Amino acid sequence: RDVTPGAGKQCVMAGDEKGPRFDQVEAITFSFDGSQMGYLAREGNRWFAMIGGRKGPAFEQVRYLTFSRDGRRHAYVAKRNKKEFVVADDQIGPEFDLVFFPHFRCDGKWEYQAERDGRRFELVEGQAPAACPGYPCGTYFGADCTKSAEVKYRGGKKVIVFADKAGPEFESLSFFRFSPDGSKVAYGVSMDH
Repeated sequence: RDVTPGAGKQCVMAGDEKGPRFDQVEAITFSFDGSQMGYLAREGNRWFAMIGGRKGPAFEQVRYLTFSRDGRRHAYVAKRNKKEFVVADDQIGPEFDLVFFPHFRCDGKWEYQAERDGRRFELVEGQAPAACPGYPCGTYFGADCTKSAEVKYRGGKKVIVFADKAGPEFESLSFFRFSPDGSKVAYGVSMDH
């Protein structure tokens, strides 16, 4: 599937099918099972998510489009009036100063971290927000839901625990990803020296 520019516009090609034209398209995303495709699009200064050929509401910014493993649910971060929030299945969530990487857990619930007034929280669908010492926090699962990695905090430093083995301590972790088969994990770090 390609992003095809034309006459100053862009569209998404899905096989031989050409999607609607926009000023800009980016972040083409598939669900884990391949049943759903979506992307982010801009018309003028307004951004929105295109999910299964349907245009969502317009915002100042949208990012981090993600699907549940079965492709039935979607979520993304949107921005309005300098506040960020998660839009999950077309429902707008609470406003924060910053929202970090929403995703769907193996049980199908959405989860994300957010910051408001200098305090960080972990939000899980159906649960009260929990204090989060930093980003990222919590437990993440690989694509097959059998392997997990957990972010732990030790004396202000972060450690990834994967396959029951703790890695080295770092000042900061910026992201991490599982290999497609779930056997490995890679992550970005900030080092103090």
